[in-house]
Amino acid sequence: MGPTVFHLGHFSISSYAALVDLGIIFGLLLTYLVSRCKRADVRTVMDGALWALAAGIVGGRIAYVAIYWPHFVVHPREILSLSQGGLAFQAAFLAGILGLIGYSFWNQTSFWHLADMVAPGLALGQAIGWIGCLLNGCGYGPVTKGFLAYDLKDIYGIEFLF
Repeated sequence: MGPTVFHLGHFSISSYAALVDLGIIFGLLLTYLVSRCKRADVRTVMDGALWALAAGIVGGRIAYVAIYWPHFVVHPREILSLSQGGLAFQAAFLAGILGLIGYSFWNQTSFWHLADMVAPGLALGQAIGWIGCLLNGCGYGPVTKGFLAYDLKDIYGIEFLF
């Protein structure tokens, strides 16, 4: 799989974005199925999941912009543009938890009950998104050796070296 799935004029979708979007869709679908199987209030669980998703996207973008602030000072129009990537997973995860806490507080629902319903979908969505990251060449680290190691280069064929 290449870095781009398809082009339509000036519009293109990268493989990474496509797999992150599929991860979101399948994660929400799994959350829906889990809440149905456990006979939970599906509407409440899905609303909580969507609030967590929205908070996660906003929080992940804020952290990414903060990390790369010197770039965004020069290019302020790119702050709200997600087309070139730019979410920090750790911040997105924490912001998603805060979004779910806020939703559960607002609706007087148990946070832990909602978290139990949302966790499998989060894991599935993260796994699918991580595959997109690997295919796009953005998830590399120091070169290592061993039976579990494999060559993982970025889109230019460059390995990360210390």
